[in-house]
Parts: sequence; C-alpha cells; structure tokens
Amino acid sequence: MLAIFILAAHGDKTSTPEKCLLFALTAFAAASHSATLAVLLGLCCVGWIARPFLRGRISVAGLTQGSLGLVAGAAMLLAANFALSGQLAWTPGGYGVAFGRMLQDGIVAQYLRDHCPQQKLKLCPYRDQLPATADQFLTRMFRANPDFVFTVTRDFVKSCQTPVLVLPDDTAGHSYAVAVESAMLAPKGQLSMYPWKDTPAKIPLAVRHVRSFLLSHRTT
Repeated sequence: MLAIFILAAHGDKTSTPEKCLLFALTAFAAASHSATLAVLLGLCCVGWIARPFLRGRISVAGLTQGSLGLVAGAAMLLAANFALSGQLAWTPGGYGVAFGRMLQDGIVAQYLRDHCPQQKLKLCPYRDQLPATADQFLTRMFRANPDFVFTVTRDFVKSCQTPVLVLPDDTAGHSYAVAVESAMLAPKGQLSMYPWKDTPAKIPLAVRHVRSFLLSHRTT
C-alpha cells in the first residue's frame, strides 16, 4: 500500500531506480496473496476515482505505474501456478486450501459432530482420522500421493474385494487416467463409459449401468 501511495502521491519526488523498486515491490506484494491484491486493487480504484478532484496531489503516471504493478503481480501469480501445477489457474487446488483452513480451525470437526448423527455424510466414517492441521491435510492431498486418489493407496485398491464401478471424469480433481487405473487395479472393478454426462441422452445409459451393477452385486 505504501509503495502505491508513494508512486501516486510523490512520484515526482522519486528517482527512476526508486520507481522501479516500488513497481517491483507492488508486483511481488500483489502476487503474494489474493487478499493483498484485492486491497491494492481497491486502493488503485480509489486513486483513479479521486484523481479528478485531487489533480495536484495524485500523479497519473504514478497511478499508472501502480496499476501496471498489479497487472504484473497477477501475471506472476498465474505464471508461478502454471510452473508448479501445470494449470493456468488463479488458485489451483483452491478448494483443498480452503478445506484445509476450515479443518485446522475446527470448523469441519464441529460440522461433522453436529450433522453426522442425522446425515450420512461421506466424511462421517473418517471424522476421527482427519488431519489436525492444514499442513498435514495438504501434504497428504498434494505431496504424499499426488498422482492417485486422496483417501486410499494403490495397494489398498489392489486388495479390495468389494465390487467397484468407476464413472470416469476428466477434471483437475478427478483425472481420467486415475479413474482408469483405479478400475484396473481393483480385482472386481468395472469402468463405465466416458464421457457419460456431456449430453442429457447419455446420462440414462450411465444410470442403467449403475443399476445393473448394483443388482448384480446385491446380497441376498
């Protein structure tokens, strides 16, 4: 914030090297956190709105440099995310980060305590096995076993004698390759068609497959 203020209000009193350093500081600050970027963006917007009323105190060149610093920060963030994750996304895995924070703050545990007795949520059977901190959760999700599913290992799937039907997807969180591998590893695994939900006409076929799978494996 101070860097943008200096550029906008005191740009005529700073040298070219100082302006370059302030520009770089703004860009790195904007790339460090989305909240910081939002605050800096709001400050720039306020500066542009106030500029017609404070012509003698706010420099157009300084505001432009600060705004370009935000653009450079956003570009740096996207480039870093692409280099690390292979995805040109603002927050790849952002849902995992958000869940990790709620997990660490106790929100997930409290929600499960309040709702598991009444609702059969997927996390209910595992509520006593969840990591205690966001770091533990994100390590398990993205580092310990990043190329397979989150909840189990390949060895577990190989030894699983429960019939498994996999309906593949091809998204960042549910890749097609992992879906196929899971079905092939499971001793009693089956793989449904893909894509199965891109058109309304295909969904009944997938539902038919699910029903026939369940009927063929129901216990008497």
